[in-house]
Amino acid sequence: MIDRRDLETVVSGGTFEINGDAVDPVTIVPNTKTPEPGWWAGILVASGELGQLGSADMTYARIGYATSAVRGINTSDITLSHCDIKFAFENGVVYEGAGNLIIEDSNLTNNER
Repeated sequence: MIDRRDLETVVSGGTFEINGDAVDPVTIVPNTKTPEPGWWAGILVASGELGQLGSADMTYARIGYATSAVRGINTSDITLSHCDIKFAFENGVVYEGAGNLIIEDSNLTNNER
């Protein structure tokens, strides 16, 4: 649960992993009774200050109510497998990377753009 408004999770030059499963997915949503799209910034995967590329591998994740749920900027690969991304204020997923964006068996619904 996200407790702070406008919080952004930043992965810079490393690897961000979420390893849920079908029975127990990892859920990242605001810790409030009345969440709204854009409540928190989202997950940003970017290159590090020494130029090393960041990456993300997310399996069975539920991500909701961010401005942009997952953003990849100057990154290598981002993989979303069995993920549920909902109610983003702007975009469910934004990718401007040098590698691959792979989305498998995932749902992106009720995102503004």
